[in-house]
Amino acid sequence: MSFSYYFYNKEDDINLNLRNPIKILIILFLSLGCIVFFNYNYKISSNDSSTSKEIKIETSESWTVSPFTIDQDGNGDYTWDQALSQPWCYQDNDDNYIIENLTIQGTDYQSCIEIQNSINVYFYIRNCTFYEASGPYQAQNDPAGITLKNTHLGKIYNNNIYNNWKGIYIDGGASNYIENNFIHNNYRGVVGDANYNWIILNQFYHNAQNDINLEGSNNYIEENTIDSNGYCAIYSEYNSDNYIADNIIQNNENGIILYLSNDNVIINNKIYNAKDDAIHIRSDNTWVSSNYIDGNKNGLKSLGGSYNTILNNTFINSSSKGIDLDTNSIGNELYKNIFKKNNINAKDDGSNNNWDNGSIGNYWDDYSGRDADDNGIGESPYLNIIGNSSNNDTFPIWWDPPLLEVNNPSTNETFGNNIPSFQISVLEGISYSHWYIINGSKFYFTGNSGDINQNKWNVMEDGIYSLKFFANDSRGKIGNTSLYIIKDTKDPYIEIKNPKEDELFGEKTITFDVLIDEANLDTIWYSINESSNYSVNATSGIINQDLWDNYIDCPVLIQFYINDTLGHQDSDEVLVRKDFPIWSPFEENQTIEYGVPYYNNFTAFDTQSVKYSVNNTNFKIDSSGILENNTILEIGLYSIQLNASDGNHHNIKNLKIRVFDTTGPNWDQIPLNQTIEFGNPFSYDLNASDLSGIDNYGINSTIFSITSDGIIQNNSPSFGVYWLEVWAEDPYKNNCSAHIKINVSDSISPSWNITPKNQVYEFGMPLNFQINATDLRNVTYNINFLQQNYTYDYFDDQYCFPFFENYITEINNSILVYYYDKNEEIQFLDEEFYEINYTTNTIELIPKIVNYYDFNPITALNDLTDFYICWHELWNDSFKIDNNGIIFNNSNLIPGKYGLEINASDGINHRLKLITIMVENSSNPEWIGNIENQYLNIGETLNYKINASDISGIDHFWVNDSRFSVNNEGVVTNITSLSEGTFWITVRVNDTLGNVNSISFQIKVENIKTSPNGNNPIIILILGVSIGIGVGGLIGGLLKIRKWKSERNGMNLLKHLNLIIIKSLVISYIYLCLSMCKS
Repeated sequence: MSFSYYFYNKEDDINLNLRNPIKILIILFLSLGCIVFFNYNYKISSNDSSTSKEIKIETSESWTVSPFTIDQDGNGDYTWDQALSQPWCYQDNDDNYIIENLTIQGTDYQSCIEIQNSINVYFYIRNCTFYEASGPYQAQNDPAGITLKNTHLGKIYNNNIYNNWKGIYIDGGASNYIENNFIHNNYRGVVGDANYNWIILNQFYHNAQNDINLEGSNNYIEENTIDSNGYCAIYSEYNSDNYIADNIIQNNENGIILYLSNDNVIINNKIYNAKDDAIHIRSDNTWVSSNYIDGNKNGLKSLGGSYNTILNNTFINSSSKGIDLDTNSIGNELYKNIFKKNNINAKDDGSNNNWDNGSIGNYWDDYSGRDADDNGIGESPYLNIIGNSSNNDTFPIWWDPPLLEVNNPSTNETFGNNIPSFQISVLEGISYSHWYIINGSKFYFTGNSGDINQNKWNVMEDGIYSLKFFANDSRGKIGNTSLYIIKDTKDPYIEIKNPKEDELFGEKTITFDVLIDEANLDTIWYSINESSNYSVNATSGIINQDLWDNYIDCPVLIQFYINDTLGHQDSDEVLVRKDFPIWSPFEENQTIEYGVPYYNNFTAFDTQSVKYSVNNTNFKIDSSGILENNTILEIGLYSIQLNASDGNHHNIKNLKIRVFDTTGPNWDQIPLNQTIEFGNPFSYDLNASDLSGIDNYGINSTIFSITSDGIIQNNSPSFGVYWLEVWAEDPYKNNCSAHIKINVSDSISPSWNITPKNQVYEFGMPLNFQINATDLRNVTYNINFLQQNYTYDYFDDQYCFPFFENYITEINNSILVYYYDKNEEIQFLDEEFYEINYTTNTIELIPKIVNYYDFNPITALNDLTDFYICWHELWNDSFKIDNNGIIFNNSNLIPGKYGLEINASDGINHRLKLITIMVENSSNPEWIGNIENQYLNIGETLNYKINASDISGIDHFWVNDSRFSVNNEGVVTNITSLSEGTFWITVRVNDTLGNVNSISFQIKVENIKTSPNGNNPIIILILGVSIGIGVGGLIGGLLKIRKWKSERNGMNLLKHLNLIIIKSLVISYIYLCLSMCKS
């Protein structure tokens, strides 16, 4: 038991059995000696130490001092009255305490200045500099430039506060003013957990985290400038009823964050260029109004903010969203806000949020609707609020100018000297005044119709003019619409340049070219011999061939006409003559096949005789009009002119003859299927011919390639069958093709690198050996376990192999018949050479004429020494082989002979080997533990168990003495009464395979007498006293070592500890001695 247990458990004290007073006195004597030794060496000392804080004061108009604390409860460096003794503190006429013109450098542990427990004192801290209250221990000690704890009625004014962990820290208290300070380059600016304080007109710059961090309520944060700071300009959490107004916040990570802070007001702030959110709300019942929010990522984001009112704000140039409400934002009211130039104006994933108040919504710059009745509200809802809520603004703020339409005149309408009239309609809105502008002049008119000013129209030159109408509404919104009109006061003019007067033409129609002078041309048309009119839309072209064909060998009058858009007209005419031979119709574009001669008959009719000619030397035409090729025609286009002449006139007809090559090449020899052995390179030559020559050979395979000469190649084709399409192509893309099969076969079996050999293993040892075979293809291995194996060196006349009934069944076994050929390779007899008769239990050979693996059952039977029959169980998995050819046993193998069929396969060909696995057991059983001699008293029965083990199991035990017996569990007993004396016996153990081990030991029978046995009380007493002395000395030494603790704690500790030690030693020694006496 421990010391502490006895110290706290008094029940043990009461229950101790104190029966021996002498032992108690001895133990008490030893304990008292330890106590005296302890007291002799124990001393008490105590030193009272006190420290006082020295504050260095410079006596001048400004002072540099060390950090200090003013505490009205007297726990600081000064109270306010004590501080008046310093040159930097005084009272003004209103009894306000003034601290000013100080420069204080803080420490890692202490604020520059700290005011505590100042409740009813008005004080100022102004015109001071506080810096560097920060360091490696700042997070633990929370230093600040100025710290106010439980302090009221202070005003922090016009101070420079920088490089501190916190600029100003307010912990409790109220009615403090923080005004007009420059707070910069701190980790945080102002941190407060207080109520009813004012933070106004301060400048915050380059603070690392939050500029203003509040957890109190009813505070006022107004007219501060917060620029280029870290995480957040104003961060408010766990508070309510704060008023945040008229602040300028720019270039911060976030502008204003309300976290679990309800019933706050954010009004009339300007927030620019926040990298994340200008206003971030995770609070309820917040009033956000009249803020100008420009150039931020998100204007306002609500994460779970509910029942907030957001109105009269301007959200502009947000790179992500103007307002973003998440799924948990519920019941917010958003109206009278302006959304302009945001990437996304608004997103609403919440529920029951209202984007209008039932009569007015928000202004959206991407609203596509109209305000037809000029009431300032769009006629259709704003539908571009994205998000899962499918929300919209039913009453979007919108005002658009009047929508005008010109009924008369029509656009591009032409007018002469008469002035145009006009009429407009106001389709939407209410117009108050109307005017139009034409050619730079502005004219007002009443009503919706009127005439263009006559004087203005008279001085305008002919041309195209813009006529623009305007109308304004009560808000000064101006709507407009415009069109173009044309002034044209000149008559049109036309002159025929071609053909010329009395010009002679033949069968082919003529071209024309006319000169027109008219800016507002409407229509051009012509007629032949005053027949039907034919319109054209260009000043040059050809006379319609059908019209021209109506006239033969006669004068032809051609007349051209034009008019302008006002109906003014002009015309011109020319007389030409038509006289020529007439060709019989023929196809002007003809084709022939390359290599085929050209032949065709062309005829022309005339009142006089006709002569023919052709302008191309590749062709000739005779007097009958038969046209033939004069040379071999190459592939291409021949443009020729056929001329029929009557001596006075000619009729030239154009003819185009194109020579094509549409005939594909021919194979010199039809491509044939090919077979190669796997591992050999492949090459096959294709040959084709064509009149135009062979341009290229092609193939549809990426495995085989083909050269420009038609040679198919692959240096190492993979095993398998490949169907190829091959083709030969001439220069004109004509081709011939064929399909061939490439069979890459594999007829070579794998070869052994490590040949399987018979194996002998000791019983109980794991089987593990490796075989290996190689092949051009991947080699896989498998083995079959041969359960039975019979050898036959004779056959009867029917070539039958008898085998024993019940050794094999048709369902669960497989028969293998094999033999060794003259190369000592295993060959399996194909199933076509034998039949299995399950009725007679025989295998019957079937003679064949053809040879099979050097064996013909008729001719070669007598040359074979042995035939073998074996069968194996298909599911037996006693042996396994892995992908590396390592064979191992998958279950314990009993001694015996096993046959294995080993198969190395490349997927098609196999290499087989049969081996035997001989499992032997030559080890004897082993004895377990030490076999010891046995000692018995006369009349006592022997019952001694000996243990042995063997991997093949223990069969039985045997003992060489008939007076003893041993059972199969190894228990040796006597079967007769044993007299006094010594008996030597030998016990032998046999395993199941006949291996033996034996051991001899003796059994000694004695007549043993007992004698009294006990402990000497004197010895026990001496032993107890010795132990007491030793323990007492040990405790004394330990107490001396811990002397310094007693010196610090005093005599009371000594007395208390002495009582504990005496009590514990008495109880411990009594318990020890009683236990020894009992034993």
